[in-house]
Amino acid sequence: IHTPYLLHLAASVLVFACVQVEENALQRGCDRARPRLVASLYEESRKTRTSLQNLRTTRNAVAKAVQSCKSDDEREALVKQGKTLKAQITAYEEELRALQARLDSEAVHIPNSTHPDAPLENPHVLHEHGTKPSFSFTPRDHVDILESLNMLDLEAGSDVAGPKFAYCKGDLVLLEVALQQLCLSRARTAGFTLVSTPDIVKRAVVDGCGFHPRDDQHSQIYSLSAEAVDAQHAVSVAKAARSDTAQQEREHLCLSGTAEIPLAGMHMDQILEENALPLRLAAVGRCFRTEAGAGGRDSRGLFRVHQFSKVELFSFCAAKDSDTVMWELVDFQKRLYADLGLHYQVIDMPPHDLGHPAYRKIDIEAWMPGRGAYGEVSSTSNCTDF
Repeated sequence: IHTPYLLHLAASVLVFACVQVEENALQRGCDRARPRLVASLYEESRKTRTSLQNLRTTRNAVAKAVQSCKSDDEREALVKQGKTLKAQITAYEEELRALQARLDSEAVHIPNSTHPDAPLENPHVLHEHGTKPSFSFTPRDHVDILESLNMLDLEAGSDVAGPKFAYCKGDLVLLEVALQQLCLSRARTAGFTLVSTPDIVKRAVVDGCGFHPRDDQHSQIYSLSAEAVDAQHAVSVAKAARSDTAQQEREHLCLSGTAEIPLAGMHMDQILEENALPLRLAAVGRCFRTEAGAGGRDSRGLFRVHQFSKVELFSFCAAKDSDTVMWELVDFQKRLYADLGLHYQVIDMPPHDLGHPAYRKIDIEAWMPGRGAYGEVSSTSNCTDF
């Protein structure tokens, strides 16, 4: 087969792949995804990196030749060539950095692919447990009940931290801790390792997990300024401030929006032996979210608050086992909610409801009489190797 044909075939495959990625991104509402540009930037950076490597190889050969040259004229010519190569290498390095920065900024807008069995448009109910409870009276919502029992203070939360923060008190605190304990106890019995995670993570870890908004205005992540970190770590930061690296790290810290982020980061840049998988982890995480762009949704009381606690189940597994592991997590949750006496639905979510990292997402929504509607109580995502 002639090389020109192979190049044409490779280009055709690339165009076809880009079309598929474009269609997937469109279905998921990721309007800023430009896979053709990403492919072009990747190819350009690859060629630049190859050219840079060739220049470095030549420079090394010239430097070695200088050591063994026998005449001053030859040495002078080689030194001059070395200086020219050094300038060229510097220029290529700057070009490669600029290309890589642009490539990274474009690539983050491309979401994971979507499972072929996911519904295209509307959520699909896969399973329903129990029936809606009936009452001889009109059910009150959680805010009315908790405030009447002096277990919830939204006004004080707003005064101290701003809107969508709350004080939980009394038996409500014990209920939260009891539910966490129940989940962790069951997780440990099911083979999960319990983990206490950091609530502050590096921006690079957040980005590596694929937590990117569909637009610049609706990020759910709280970023910490250097001043905020200084206030929390005054002594250590005073010493670290002399270091440019430390300063850079301090300026790129975030509050974790979910324990999923630090759990995923636990084994970043590591190679896990397949025979040790799946690696099952469980954590109670403090979750901090800006809830930007949440206007118009039902956000009364403890819904869509900026800070809450959540039990996270996380599994590292082989690619071939990811579907199986996802359904195991769903089954774990189904048993839990059934034992709690909840009426719930298991729902397969369509592409436009998937976050960037999710290949497939299964939500469980419980019936909430006070709202007169179903509400999400858990969500399970298969993120493949995204």
